[in-house]
Amino acid sequence: MQQHQQTEVAISAVSRELPVVYLNTPPGRVVSPLDFDQSEDLMRDALAVTRAQLKTLRIDGPGLYGSSTDRYVGVE
Repeated sequence: MQQHQQTEVAISAVSRELPVVYLNTPPGRVVSPLDFDQSEDLMRDALAVTRAQLKTLRIDGPGLYGSSTDRYVGVE
């Protein structure tokens, strides 16, 4: 939790000088970290979501683009 807070503070500081883009993530899948059978599908999903976001992204200077709450943080 502390590391997450430190990261958010650092991102906020950097974004005053540079554009910082939060990339969206695909819908979560319940997958064991030891199961690599779905790796190709997971990468394909992530690529599709990222391409769609970047296609419409317009950066007009320093700041935060996207939302930190849209990022994948775990599967319930």
